Amino acid sequence: MLTQIKLLTIKEVTTYGVLASVFTYAFGTFTGILEIFFIAMAIDWFTGITASIWERKSIKALKSAKGFWGGMKKFFMILTVFFAHRIDLAFGIDWLMTGTLYFWIGNELISIMENYARMNMKFPEPFRKWIDGLKGKVDGK
Repeated sequence: MLTQIKLLTIKEVTTYGVLASVFTYAFGTFTGILEIFFIAMAIDWFTGITASIWERKSIKALKSAKGFWGGMKKFFMILTVFFAHRIDLAFGIDWLMTGTLYFWIGNELISIMENYARMNMKFPEPFRKWIDGLKGKVDGK
């Protein structure tokens, strides 16, 4: 017995094509560092929500205004990466977007570590040492 394969409609193909084009315009090729950035953002968002519920022992701890502003911060982080990519292209360089991604990934890891602490969880030692090293470089030590 043969199984029938559902093909995508023209509307679906067009939608996916437009989304892929917009993404490629904004960030160039999908690199590993860009993937880590988006994963770190998702983990930070999830651990932040979980820590808020953990601290208050209730789902009612979630505040829509706080969530909105947290989402806006994530949006502006993505906007900064987009702008850095466009500058890279305009000036024929290839390091500004990468540096911006490293900065935001470090920022997200620090936030994730703080969320773990809010839930009385230990953060893996190798990560903690690496993040402490990043903090020292940022502080000029």
